[in-house]
Amino acid sequence: MPNTLKIDNDTTLYVYLAVDEMFSYSTPILISVDPISTTILRIELAESRKTEDWVNHFNKLKENGINVILVTSDEGQGICSATKSAFPGINRQPDTFHAVSHRLGKWVNSLGKSAYAAITEEYHCLEVFESAKTEQVMQKRMNAYFDAKSNTDKAINLYGMYKFLYYCIIDNMQVFDRDGNPCDRENAEENIRIVLDYMIGLPVKKIKKEINTIYHLLDNLLEY
Repeated sequence: MPNTLKIDNDTTLYVYLAVDEMFSYSTPILISVDPISTTILRIELAESRKTEDWVNHFNKLKENGINVILVTSDEGQGICSATKSAFPGINRQPDTFHAVSHRLGKWVNSLGKSAYAAITEEYHCLEVFESAKTEQVMQKRMNAYFDAKSNTDKAINLYGMYKFLYYCIIDNMQVFDRDGNPCDRENAEENIRIVLDYMIGLPVKKIKKEINTIYHLLDNLLEY
């Protein structure tokens, strides 16, 4: 099979293009997909994933009758600069997985594990306290238990709040609401900004950089 889908009979195919790279060991495989049908429009083993490689990739699509009206991709430098060069005047939609889910979603699991670890430590401290034999040891172990319980409460609350805020963002990125009505972009963007404002105030220092990146992308993130 050819590595580029060819449109016959002088027909032009208009597509929203989803692009990314995969890897065979360290060698990049450039791939363009129609996100509706998941048809692979072009796939190639390339020397690199630099701008010129992606420009060549995009030009091959155009030569085969594929007219791109919007590109969805991650923030890779080669993809972004090649999109501007090969498709001047069209919009590029940052893909929501890399922009949001990949950046923030992993912290749902991480904070959940921290909460369970804190619960385990609390129960351990309680068991140790109950085995104390002297008043002095009991007091020391009781203090350790109350500290562990306080840490557990904080970890559970942080996990619950973060998970709630994260899924608020995901809900606002849906095209339709639960009743099947089209969502309003301006409302969705405003809601996401409010959630990010709350989220950046949580005591999780490592997410602040990720949230600032999402703030920067938000104007383009809801093109769809």
